[in-house]
Amino acid sequence: MLSKLWKSLCLGILLGGMFVKWIAPSNASAESLARTLPPARAEFAISAAIATPDLGLGPLSTFVISGVVSDAATGGPLHAKLTIAGFSDVPLWTDPATGFYRVALPGDVPYTFQVEAAGYLATSLSITPFGDRIENFSLSSDLALCAVSNAALASGAAEDFNRAVPPAGWTVVDNAGAGVIWKTISAWGDGNYTGGTGEAAAVNSGKSGYAEVDTELRSPTFATAGLSGLLTYRASFQNYAYRDYLDLDLRLDGGEWTNILRWNEDHGSQAAGPGEMVSVNLSPYLRGATSFQLRWRYYDPNVSDYNWYVQVDDILLQGCPANSK
Repeated sequence: MLSKLWKSLCLGILLGGMFVKWIAPSNASAESLARTLPPARAEFAISAAIATPDLGLGPLSTFVISGVVSDAATGGPLHAKLTIAGFSDVPLWTDPATGFYRVALPGDVPYTFQVEAAGYLATSLSITPFGDRIENFSLSSDLALCAVSNAALASGAAEDFNRAVPPAGWTVVDNAGAGVIWKTISAWGDGNYTGGTGEAAAVNSGKSGYAEVDTELRSPTFATAGLSGLLTYRASFQNYAYRDYLDLDLRLDGGEWTNILRWNEDHGSQAAGPGEMVSVNLSPYLRGATSFQLRWRYYDPNVSDYNWYVQVDDILLQGCPANSK
C-alpha cells in the first residue's frame, strides 16, 4: 500500500523527451501506477515520484546587459550592430546619438556578443550573465580603410578657411541675390570669435544693412568609405530676435537636402570668443550611402533682414587616427 503522500503527489515524468507534470490519482497503488506507464519509464517514474514531490520548475531569471559602443581614438559614440549568438539572429543596434544599447537576457546561459560598425574592426565578447551588468565596447579604426579616409581628408574634409572662402572644391550660393554671402572674416572686418585661429568662414548681416540674406556654404562631395561619421567644427552665431537661422544640412548620393541641425538662438558671445565646438554624429544618416555633401545655410525667412552674424571654422570629418597613417 502507498502512504497518503501518493494522493497529492506531482510526478515528473519524461515522456518522449518532454518533461510534464502528472498528478497521481487518489486511489492509485504502486502496482497500478506501474501498469499505466510505459515499461521503460515505469521504474524511473515511480522512484522519481517518491523522491521528488514537486520539481517547481519556473522561467529562468533575466538580466539586463547595457553599455556604450564608442570610437577607441576619439571616445565618440558609434552607430554599431550587436549580434548575440545564443540569443537571437536578429541584430541589435546602438542609439546613433549616444552609442547606447540595452538588452534583457535569460541568466546562467553563455552568449557571444559580436560588435561591428562601418569603418571599424569588429570585436567579440563571451558573457554568461548572473546579474545586471554594464559592458562597454571601444572599436578601433580599420587600418585597411585609412588610406582612403586620409586621402579624403587631404582633399577637403578638414578645412580651416585660411586659404580662401570658398576654398577649392567648396562653393558659395546666394539664394537671396542680395550679395550677403559667405566670405572670410577679414573680408567682413571681424575677428575670429569661434575659438579658432586665423581665418574663418563668415556672414555678417549687421554690416550689410537692410538686405535679404539666404546664403549657403557647400562642401565638396565625400566618399563614405573610411569615415567614422563624426563631424566637428567651431562656430559662433549671434541671433537677432529669433529671426535668422543657421542650418547644417546633408544630402546623400546627390539627392535632396536633409536638415540635421538648426540654430535659432545665440551660440557664443557677442563679438568675442571662444564660440562653441560642435560635434555631430553623421553615422545614422550615412548608412547605405556611398557619398555625401554638407552645407551650412544662413538665412532669414522674413523681409527687411538686418541681423547679426555667423562664423564657422576648423571643420573636420573624422576618419582614421593620425598615428594610423
